[in-house]
Amino acid sequence: ERSFGLSKNMSILNILFAGPYSMGLFGAPRKRMILSWSLTAGVFALVKLVKLLPYPYRSIVDAGVVAGLSYGTLSICVLATKAILAGNSKSDKEVPTNNSP
Repeated sequence: ERSFGLSKNMSILNILFAGPYSMGLFGAPRKRMILSWSLTAGVFALVKLVKLLPYPYRSIVDAGVVAGLSYGTLSICVLATKAILAGNSKSDKEVPTNNSP
């Protein structure tokens, strides 16, 4: 929802950093930013830990990551296509407006 909100709240910062903005890493309520930054740090820590695994186990984890990322990418593409074709998206209460302080 935040990615669709970018067209209503255009700024240079939001355009240059559309990915982190959509993830809620900035320009979001405090609770959402804390959650987003914590999730990012957790993923980073897991990557560091997986790099320490020996050969067969690391390959198994890598295969699972590839499967999960493929499924997630497919679902995002399907949902984005549905939202674009329908011409509407549900409003996200965590997307700031230009009129908000």
